[in-house]
Amino acid sequence: LSAAALAPVVSDFRVADIALGGQGAPLATFFHQIIFGQKNKTVSVHNLGGISNLTLIEKGQVTRGFDTGPANMLIDMAIQKATGGKITFDRNGAAAKKGIANEKLVLQMLAHTFFKKRPPKSCGREEFGEVFLKKHQAGLNKLTLNDQLATLTDFVATSIIQSYKKFGAKNLTEIIFCGGGAHNKYLLEKIQAGLNEVLVTTSADLGWPAQSIEGAAFALLAAARLQGFATNLPKTTGASRFSSLGKITSV
Repeated sequence: LSAAALAPVVSDFRVADIALGGQGAPLATFFHQIIFGQKNKTVSVHNLGGISNLTLIEKGQVTRGFDTGPANMLIDMAIQKATGGKITFDRNGAAAKKGIANEKLVLQMLAHTFFKKRPPKSCGREEFGEVFLKKHQAGLNKLTLNDQLATLTDFVATSIIQSYKKFGAKNLTEIIFCGGGAHNKYLLEKIQAGLNEVLVTTSADLGWPAQSIEGAAFALLAAARLQGFATNLPKTTGASRFSSLGKITSV
C-alpha cells in the first residue's frame, strides 16, 4: 500500500494518563462535559456498564468523576450461573423486582474496602468480579434466584446512593444514566427512591441511546488527539497534569 492509503488509528488511551500518575479512568468525562454540561445546572452523567461510574458537572465544568462500584457485572454473572448461560441478564430488572433483598448480605457486600476510599478512584473485575461473587456465594445459594437478583440489585443501588450522599454535589438536580444498566428500570427505581430530591433520567431522554455514550466518547477522544487537544481531566483520574490521550498509528 502507498503512504496515501494509510489511515491514522488512535488507540491505547489510558497509558498517558497512567504515566502522569492517574488511574487511566474514567475517560468519558471529557465527552460528558461537552455534551451534557450546562452552565446553569449541576448534573451527573452516570454510566451503568459492568462497573458504575459518575461524572459531576457544575456550571458546565466537570468537578469530580469516579467509579462507585459494580453495576451490571454481578447481576449478570449471577443469572448466567443460575441458568447455565441460557439467560444472560435480568431484563428491566423484572426478576429482581419479584424477589426480596437479603439485607444482611447487602451490608456484608457494602463492607468492601473500596467503598471507604475517597475519589478519584476506579475499580473493575478484580474487586467486583468472580472472586467477590464467590466470597458471597454461600449466602446467595440459600436464596431463590429472584431473591439473589433482588439482593445484588439492592447492593448496586445502595452503593450508588451512598456515593452521591458521601461525595456528590449538594446542589445536584439531575442524574443522567447511560450504559446497558440504564435499561434496568427496577435499578433506576431503587436509586430514585434513595435520592428522591434528584431527577433521575436517561441519556435516551436527551437523544442519546443509552449504549451509544461510551463509543461516542472514545470517538471524540480520538478526534481530539488528532488535533492535539488535552482530553484527560486530572480531577477525575488523579493525573498530575492534562494530556492529549491516545497513540496514533498508521494502518
